[in-house]
Amino acid sequence: MGFFQKIRSTVYDPDFYAKISKTSLGSALKYFFLFILLLTVINTLILSYELGVKAPTEVKSFVNQSVNSYPSDLEVNIEDGQVNTNAQEPFFVPFPQDDTEYEGLNNILVIDTKTPFSSAQFDQYKTLLWLTKDSLFYQNREYDNRSIALNEFDDIKIDRTFVQGLVDKVNPWLNYLGPALILLTFIGLLIGFSFNLLYFLFIAVLIFFLSSIFKWGLKFSGAYKTAIYASTLAFIVDLVIFNTGLYTGFFGFPFLFTLTTLCIVTINLQNFEKKS
Repeated sequence: MGFFQKIRSTVYDPDFYAKISKTSLGSALKYFFLFILLLTVINTLILSYELGVKAPTEVKSFVNQSVNSYPSDLEVNIEDGQVNTNAQEPFFVPFPQDDTEYEGLNNILVIDTKTPFSSAQFDQYKTLLWLTKDSLFYQNREYDNRSIALNEFDDIKIDRTFVQGLVDKVNPWLNYLGPALILLTFIGLLIGFSFNLLYFLFIAVLIFFLSSIFKWGLKFSGAYKTAIYASTLAFIVDLVIFNTGLYTGFFGFPFLFTLTTLCIVTINLQNFEKKS
Protein backbone atom coordinates (compact mmCIF):
# COMPACT_ATOMS: atom_id res chain seq x y z
CA MET A 1 0.00 0.00 0.00
CA GLY A 2 1.37 3.42 -0.97
CA PHE A 3 2.14 5.99 1.70
CA PHE A 4 -0.62 8.44 0.72
CA GLN A 5 -3.11 5.61 0.30
CA LYS A 6 -2.19 4.50 3.80
CA ILE A 7 -2.90 8.00 5.13
CA ARG A 8 -6.37 7.75 3.61
CA SER A 9 -6.88 4.30 5.10
CA THR A 10 -5.97 5.49 8.60
CA VAL A 11 -9.03 7.74 8.56
CA TYR A 12 -11.53 5.10 7.54
CA ASP A 13 -10.78 1.58 6.38
CA PRO A 14 -12.03 -1.23 8.66
CA ASP A 15 -10.14 -3.85 6.66
CA PHE A 16 -6.90 -1.91 7.16
CA TYR A 17 -7.48 -1.69 10.92
CA ALA A 18 -8.32 -5.39 11.10
CA LYS A 19 -4.82 -6.18 9.82
CA ILE A 20 -2.82 -3.73 11.97
CA SER A 21 -2.25 -6.17 14.84
CA LYS A 22 -0.62 -8.60 12.37
CA THR A 23 1.83 -6.04 10.97
CA SER A 24 5.22 -5.33 12.53
CA LEU A 25 5.98 -2.46 14.85
CA GLY A 26 8.76 -1.45 12.46
CA SER A 27 6.23 -0.95 9.68
CA ALA A 28 4.09 1.27 11.94
CA LEU A 29 7.12 3.31 13.01
CA LYS A 30 8.23 3.73 9.39
CA TYR A 31 4.79 5.14 8.56
CA PHE A 32 4.87 7.41 11.62
CA PHE A 33 8.25 8.96 10.83
CA LEU A 34 7.35 9.48 7.17
CA PHE A 35 4.11 11.12 8.24
CA ILE A 36 5.66 13.47 10.82
CA LEU A 37 8.34 14.35 8.26
CA LEU A 38 5.53 15.40 5.93
CA LEU A 39 3.87 17.40 8.73
CA THR A 40 7.17 19.06 9.59
CA VAL A 41 7.74 20.11 5.98
CA ILE A 42 4.21 21.51 5.70
CA ASN A 43 4.46 23.44 8.99
CA THR A 44 7.89 24.79 8.09
CA LEU A 45 6.67 25.94 4.67
CA ILE A 46 3.71 27.71 6.27
CA LEU A 47 6.03 29.46 8.73
CA SER A 48 8.79 30.10 6.21
CA TYR A 49 7.75 33.69 5.43
CA GLU A 50 7.62 34.67 9.10
CA LEU A 51 10.89 32.89 9.84
CA GLY A 52 12.84 33.49 6.67
CA VAL A 53 11.73 36.99 5.70
CA LYS A 54 9.73 38.89 8.30
CA ALA A 55 11.70 38.03 11.45
CA PRO A 56 15.15 38.72 9.91
CA THR A 57 13.88 42.00 8.44
CA GLU A 58 12.59 43.14 11.82
CA VAL A 59 15.82 42.14 13.55
CA LYS A 60 17.93 43.96 10.95
CA SER A 61 15.73 47.03 11.29
CA PHE A 62 16.06 47.00 15.08
CA VAL A 63 19.82 46.53 14.96
CA ASN A 64 20.30 49.36 12.48
CA GLN A 65 17.92 51.64 14.38
CA SER A 66 20.00 51.09 17.50
CA VAL A 67 22.75 53.23 15.96
CA ASN A 68 20.35 56.08 15.20
CA SER A 69 18.77 55.77 18.64
CA TYR A 70 22.14 56.16 20.36
CA PRO A 71 22.87 59.86 20.99
CA SER A 72 25.83 61.07 18.96
CA ASP A 73 27.51 62.86 21.87
CA LEU A 74 26.87 60.29 24.63
CA GLU A 75 29.83 58.52 26.18
CA VAL A 76 29.59 55.88 28.88
CA ASN A 77 32.75 54.61 30.54
CA ILE A 78 32.82 51.53 32.74
CA GLU A 79 35.99 51.27 34.81
CA ASP A 80 36.45 48.84 37.71
CA GLY A 81 32.72 48.15 37.66
CA GLN A 82 31.80 51.83 38.05
CA VAL A 83 29.96 54.00 35.52
CA ASN A 84 31.04 57.47 34.44
CA THR A 85 29.17 59.38 31.78
CA ASN A 86 29.15 62.82 30.16
CA ALA A 87 25.32 62.87 30.12
CA GLN A 88 23.12 65.13 32.19
CA GLU A 89 21.31 62.65 34.39
CA PRO A 90 18.82 61.14 34.37
CA PHE A 91 19.39 60.59 30.66
CA PHE A 92 16.61 58.93 28.63
CA VAL A 93 16.94 56.90 25.42
CA PRO A 94 13.35 56.47 24.14
CA PHE A 95 11.95 53.63 22.07
CA PRO A 96 11.32 54.37 18.38
CA GLN A 97 7.76 55.60 17.91
CA ASP A 98 6.78 52.57 15.81
CA ASP A 99 8.09 50.02 18.34
CA THR A 100 5.16 48.38 20.17
CA GLU A 101 6.89 45.23 21.43
CA TYR A 102 7.11 46.51 25.01
CA GLU A 103 3.79 48.22 25.59
CA GLY A 104 3.72 50.48 28.63
CA LEU A 105 7.43 51.31 28.40
CA ASN A 106 8.61 54.61 26.96
CA ASN A 107 12.37 54.17 27.08
CA ILE A 108 14.97 51.65 26.03
CA LEU A 109 17.49 52.96 28.55
CA VAL A 110 17.74 55.39 31.43
CA ILE A 111 21.15 56.40 32.72
CA ASP A 112 20.97 57.52 36.34
CA THR A 113 24.04 56.81 38.42
CA LYS A 114 23.05 59.10 41.29
CA THR A 115 19.65 57.71 42.33
CA PRO A 116 19.71 54.51 44.43
CA PHE A 117 17.82 51.67 42.80
CA SER A 118 14.25 50.97 43.85
CA SER A 119 11.46 49.08 42.10
CA ALA A 120 9.17 52.08 42.45
CA GLN A 121 11.68 54.35 40.70
CA PHE A 122 12.27 51.73 37.99
CA ASP A 123 8.53 51.58 37.32
CA GLN A 124 8.34 55.37 37.25
CA TYR A 125 11.05 55.57 34.59
CA LYS A 126 9.03 53.18 32.35
CA THR A 127 12.24 51.84 30.88
CA LEU A 128 13.53 48.49 29.73
CA LEU A 129 17.05 49.18 31.07
CA TRP A 130 18.34 51.31 33.93
CA LEU A 131 22.07 51.89 34.18
CA THR A 132 23.09 52.78 37.74
CA LYS A 133 26.51 53.48 39.20
CA ASP A 134 27.49 49.81 39.44
CA SER A 135 24.69 47.72 37.87
CA LEU A 136 22.47 47.34 34.83
CA PHE A 137 18.88 46.67 35.80
CA TYR A 138 16.47 45.29 33.22
CA GLN A 139 12.96 43.93 32.86
CA ASN A 140 12.06 40.62 31.24
CA ARG A 141 8.83 40.00 29.36
CA GLU A 142 7.03 39.30 32.64
CA TYR A 143 8.30 42.70 33.85
CA ASP A 144 10.35 41.18 36.65
CA ASN A 145 13.31 43.29 37.72
CA ARG A 146 16.72 41.68 37.20
CA SER A 147 20.24 43.07 37.45
CA ILE A 148 23.77 42.52 36.15
CA ALA A 149 26.73 43.69 38.22
CA LEU A 150 29.09 45.77 36.08
CA ASN A 151 32.20 44.40 37.82
CA GLU A 152 31.65 41.28 35.71
CA PHE A 153 32.71 43.26 32.62
CA ASP A 154 36.08 44.50 31.43
CA ASP A 155 36.68 48.22 31.29
CA ILE A 156 34.95 49.63 28.23
CA LYS A 157 34.02 52.91 26.57
CA ILE A 158 30.61 52.97 24.89
CA ASP A 159 29.84 55.67 22.37
CA ARG A 160 28.21 55.89 18.96
CA THR A 161 31.36 54.67 17.22
CA PHE A 162 31.42 51.62 19.47
CA VAL A 163 27.73 50.86 18.74
CA GLN A 164 28.28 51.30 15.00
CA GLY A 165 31.23 48.88 15.17
CA LEU A 166 29.04 46.25 16.85
CA VAL A 167 26.32 46.70 14.23
CA ASP A 168 28.86 46.38 11.41
CA LYS A 169 30.07 43.09 12.89
CA VAL A 170 26.57 41.71 13.44
CA ASN A 171 24.97 42.70 10.10
CA PRO A 172 26.78 40.13 7.89
CA TRP A 173 25.64 37.32 10.20
CA LEU A 174 22.03 38.47 9.99
CA ASN A 175 21.96 37.26 6.37
CA TYR A 176 22.02 33.72 7.77
CA LEU A 177 19.32 34.37 10.38
CA GLY A 178 16.38 33.38 8.15
CA PRO A 179 17.80 30.02 7.02
CA ALA A 180 18.97 29.31 10.58
CA LEU A 181 15.49 29.96 12.01
CA ILE A 182 13.90 27.75 9.36
CA LEU A 183 16.38 24.93 10.03
CA LEU A 184 15.96 25.17 13.81
CA THR A 185 12.18 25.19 13.45
CA PHE A 186 12.30 22.15 11.19
CA ILE A 187 14.47 20.22 13.65
CA GLY A 188 12.41 21.37 16.63
CA LEU A 189 9.12 20.34 15.04
CA LEU A 190 10.50 16.96 14.03
CA ILE A 191 11.75 16.26 17.55
CA GLY A 192 8.50 17.53 19.05
CA PHE A 193 6.39 15.26 16.86
CA SER A 194 8.64 12.31 17.73
CA PHE A 195 7.83 12.65 21.43
CA ASN A 196 4.28 11.57 20.60
CA LEU A 197 5.62 8.01 20.54
CA LEU A 198 5.65 8.25 24.34
CA TYR A 199 2.14 9.69 24.45
CA PHE A 200 0.94 6.81 22.31
CA LEU A 201 1.63 4.53 25.29
CA PHE A 202 -1.14 6.34 27.16
CA ILE A 203 -3.49 6.17 24.17
CA ALA A 204 -2.65 2.48 23.74
CA VAL A 205 -3.80 1.85 27.31
CA LEU A 206 -7.14 3.48 26.50
CA ILE A 207 -7.48 1.50 23.27
CA PHE A 208 -6.62 -1.73 25.10
CA PHE A 209 -9.28 -0.87 27.69
CA LEU A 210 -11.87 -0.22 24.95
CA SER A 211 -10.83 -3.45 23.26
CA SER A 212 -11.65 -5.42 26.41
CA ILE A 213 -15.09 -3.79 26.55
CA PHE A 214 -16.03 -4.09 22.89
CA LYS A 215 -14.26 -7.42 22.29
CA TRP A 216 -11.87 -6.19 19.62
CA GLY A 217 -9.34 -8.80 20.64
CA LEU A 218 -6.33 -6.47 20.67
CA LYS A 219 -3.21 -7.15 22.67
CA PHE A 220 -1.31 -4.16 24.03
CA SER A 221 1.21 -4.28 21.16
CA GLY A 222 -1.67 -4.20 18.69
CA ALA A 223 -3.26 -1.31 20.59
CA TYR A 224 -0.01 0.65 20.40
CA LYS A 225 0.35 0.13 16.64
CA THR A 226 -3.32 1.06 16.23
CA ALA A 227 -2.69 4.29 18.18
CA ILE A 228 0.12 5.22 15.78
CA TYR A 229 -2.04 4.87 12.70
CA ALA A 230 -5.24 6.23 14.21
CA SER A 231 -3.52 9.45 15.31
CA THR A 232 -3.15 10.56 11.69
CA LEU A 233 -6.39 12.55 11.56
CA ALA A 234 -5.68 14.04 14.99
CA PHE A 235 -2.35 15.39 13.69
CA ILE A 236 -4.09 16.85 10.64
CA VAL A 237 -6.74 18.51 12.82
CA ASP A 238 -4.00 19.97 15.02
CA LEU A 239 -2.22 21.27 11.91
CA VAL A 240 -5.34 23.06 10.69
CA ILE A 241 -6.19 24.52 14.12
CA PHE A 242 -2.61 25.68 14.72
CA ASN A 243 -2.49 27.57 11.43
CA THR A 244 -6.02 29.02 11.52
CA GLY A 245 -6.43 29.77 15.23
CA LEU A 246 -5.37 33.40 14.93
CA TYR A 247 -8.12 33.98 12.36
CA THR A 248 -10.91 31.84 13.84
CA GLY A 249 -10.18 32.27 17.53
CA PHE A 250 -10.50 28.49 17.99
CA PHE A 251 -7.45 26.74 19.42
CA GLY A 252 -9.03 23.40 20.23
CA PHE A 253 -9.90 22.01 23.64
CA PRO A 254 -8.25 19.66 26.17
CA PHE A 255 -7.67 16.10 24.93
CA LEU A 256 -8.90 16.90 21.42
CA PHE A 257 -5.99 14.87 20.01
CA THR A 258 -6.80 11.87 22.22
CA LEU A 259 -10.55 11.98 21.59
CA THR A 260 -10.06 12.26 17.83
CA THR A 261 -7.75 9.24 17.85
CA LEU A 262 -10.14 7.14 19.96
CA CYS A 263 -13.07 8.08 17.73
CA ILE A 264 -11.15 6.90 14.65
CA VAL A 265 -10.28 3.63 16.39
CA THR A 266 -13.86 3.01 17.48
CA ILE A 267 -15.40 3.83 14.09
CA ASN A 268 -13.05 1.47 12.29
CA LEU A 269 -12.85 -1.42 14.75
CA GLN A 270 -16.59 -1.56 15.33
CA ASN A 271 -17.09 -2.43 11.69
CA PHE A 272 -15.68 -5.91 11.74
CA GLU A 273 -16.83 -9.01 13.60
CA LYS A 274 -16.25 -8.77 17.35
CA LYS A 275 -14.63 -11.62 19.18
CA SER A 276 -16.64 -13.19 21.96
